Amino acid sequence: MTRLVTDVRWNWDWSPWATAVLLAAAVVWVIGVYAREQRFVSRRKRSLLALLRLVTVALVLVMLAQPTVERRRVAPPRLAVLVDDSASMDTRDVPAADLVGATATSQLTRREAWEHLLTGSDPELLDALRERYGVDMLRFAATTELSTEQPNDEGKSDAKGDNRNATHLGDAIDFAIRQLPGPRPVAVMVMTDGINTGGLPLADAAARARTVGVPLYVVALGSDRPRADVSLDDVLVEEVVFPGDRLQIEASVRAVGFAGKRARVTLKQAEPDELLAETEVTLPADGQSQSVRLALRPTEPGSMRVTLEVAPQPDEEDAENNRVEAAIDVRDRPIRALLVDSTPSFEFRALKSLLERDPAVDLRVLLQDADADFAKVDDAALRDFPATEAELLEFDVVMLGDVDPQLLPRQTWELLQKFVSLHGGGLVLIAGERFMPRAFGEIEAMRTLLPIDASSANSLRLERAVDWPVRIVPTPLGLQDPSLQLGETLEESIAIWESLPSVLWSLDSMPPKPGVQMLAIGQAEGSPEVAAPADPSPMILRQYVGAGEVLMHATDETWRWRWRNDDRYFARYWGQAVRRLARGRALRGVGSLATNRAKYGVGEPVTIRARLRPTASSAEDELVVELAGDATPTREIRLRRKGSHAHLFESTLRDLAPDRYTARVTSPGDGAAPLATEFIVASPPNELAQLAVNTTGLVEAAQSTGGKFYTAKAAGRLLEELPVAQPTAIEQLPDEPLWNSPWLLAALCVTLGSEWLLRRRAGML
Repeated sequence: MTRLVTDVRWNWDWSPWATAVLLAAAVVWVIGVYAREQRFVSRRKRSLLALLRLVTVALVLVMLAQPTVERRRVAPPRLAVLVDDSASMDTRDVPAADLVGATATSQLTRREAWEHLLTGSDPELLDALRERYGVDMLRFAATTELSTEQPNDEGKSDAKGDNRNATHLGDAIDFAIRQLPGPRPVAVMVMTDGINTGGLPLADAAARARTVGVPLYVVALGSDRPRADVSLDDVLVEEVVFPGDRLQIEASVRAVGFAGKRARVTLKQAEPDELLAETEVTLPADGQSQSVRLALRPTEPGSMRVTLEVAPQPDEEDAENNRVEAAIDVRDRPIRALLVDSTPSFEFRALKSLLERDPAVDLRVLLQDADADFAKVDDAALRDFPATEAELLEFDVVMLGDVDPQLLPRQTWELLQKFVSLHGGGLVLIAGERFMPRAFGEIEAMRTLLPIDASSANSLRLERAVDWPVRIVPTPLGLQDPSLQLGETLEESIAIWESLPSVLWSLDSMPPKPGVQMLAIGQAEGSPEVAAPADPSPMILRQYVGAGEVLMHATDETWRWRWRNDDRYFARYWGQAVRRLARGRALRGVGSLATNRAKYGVGEPVTIRARLRPTASSAEDELVVELAGDATPTREIRLRRKGSHAHLFESTLRDLAPDRYTARVTSPGDGAAPLATEFIVASPPNELAQLAVNTTGLVEAAQSTGGKFYTAKAAGRLLEELPVAQPTAIEQLPDEPLWNSPWLLAALCVTLGSEWLLRRRAGML
């Protein structure tokens, strides 16, 4: 509602004190003049003449000040009220107790909350605002629209579905302060959950509001806690195994809103529906993850589908991400192993006996010191070491004990290097007293394969076995490796390793090469008579060489583990180790490239994971992958080998631009077809993907503009704390000058004429 406002403008440049001095001087001058006039004139007449003179001076001064009458039409100060009408406002998480006068007994949707705040209170806030301001009501979602209607009494949105699937909060604020027709509002009141899925960022919109001097008064509606959820992520499982393998499935459990609660994690076979393993985990705090490992031993060959699932929690809205399925190929092909040693040591005999009894292993042995008839009387014995590459490729794993390199052909070591690095074969090196590894320091191929610097290795046998027993202790990395897990649980495995007998001989002073994984160390158990070394020495080491893997033992006395254990832990360890080493050959031509999810939001980390052995030319433990988007240039990323996983490479990318991406391994080797996977980084993110109120962003936006932030419970203070501004001029009428008004000129003439006539009649002229 407009009204007419009238003001008088004076064009007088003198300061107030100078003007006061001038008026005082005029009064003193006029009074002094008439005080000295003829004494025969009465005091009354002289006073009247002095008054007329002062009025004349005042009229002249008024004319010099040039007063002008200004008239303009004004309207109340404008207030823009922005209400969020997007799909996220249908979330029911506003306690009714926080809203004065709410009749609901539980919770309201965020949209019902702002409708109640505007029209449900007594008196109505919207009516009170309209008494003080010219209110512009705007609804926003993907677009911003000026609304002249009251909020929907039924609590339903008037916006179209497509428009509600996004929120452009920054654009809505910018529209209110820059694009709204008419005068700029004195403030912007926003009722929203703060979720901004596209358009101008909220911080940029607040900066623009601060620049033009428009404060934001923000009412946050909803809960700032993320939606309660439990999910499984980063699932790792070997794709190809052998019957009897210990298969370990690893995953990360993430949770929001359930910190400290217990959850059951199960591993089931899809067909038939059979429980394979289960465990309980303590759900982590929001934003953190909890690792979980479950193990099984497939016995039947063929394809196997398993399901890993974490039990849904009460109040969990989305349980789809609680389960992950995986396919496993259990191959019914015997592992072909070759065991070579110079003499029939205790380790050789124990390994030969064990692997010959293992139905999953086809064993061949070569004993350098055996007589010529050994190959005739023992079906597993070979007369000579494989002489060609084709003959050596008949094996998956080669196990070298204390071998004399002088008794084998010179080309043997180059063939062995190709077997490991190019063809993915597994190699076991077992240290001995006479040759391994100190006799191999001059062989170039073996220097590459050995996990240690052979020139620094010295063998040492103690004269008395009781003097220096050494207990083999797995490292934290080793305890994560399935080969070293001798029990069904981690705690059980640790207890078993602590109970195993100590060994009495091992290599001393054996620093590993850079990049070699130390799976177990030796802790010396000294006695009062003999001081044992304080520093632990490496006992079990692993090195990746090209496409294959080398496992080295710094002792040849693991056969002692059979004492009092019925061979079970010795058999379990070596059975798991040989099976792992054989996978390099079994996985020939098998590979996969995938991401941990198919769709990501902007800013979310993207994990790219490849199960692919590198080529023999790959000196580093990494794999090069090309990444290209529909609108993003192609670039190379490098995937690093992941921990103790022989054929797993992984890299995590952050801050990828919104696009549809394709990752491709262009040269997987072995003549296999290139591997590729696709994923999407979506922008804007899904309107309902993140429902937690953006409290931090809203507080910063309000404070940076000089406004205030409110929760639904504190919104009753809005009317008191909104700025009180002057009315806004909407029309300026023509000015009317007073200094040259005829009436003012007439008054001046009257005062001058009256003074002249009176002085004439009194004889004062």
